[in-house]
Amino acid sequence: AVVEHEERGGCGGGPGSMPLTMNEWVTKCFKLCPTETKRTLMSSRLQEIITGAIKGGRLASIDWGTMPIPDIPLGHPSPT
Repeated sequence: AVVEHEERGGCGGGPGSMPLTMNEWVTKCFKLCPTETKRTLMSSRLQEIITGAIKGGRLASIDWGTMPIPDIPLGHPSPT
């Protein structure tokens, strides 16, 4: 859904829009993924992080500009 949101240009400023700094962070995360496999793993990890922020009501209060790039597993994703 993260990539889908970017493709739709979801930063319209409405109540459900994503902070611009978060979109920049997502873009930076994906730029560090040289393979489709790593992009898929990164997408899953970013969705977990962003969904947690939305559910916790923290989406707008997180400083996405200083948010670290998440680690992704080197092999197959492990169940959490």
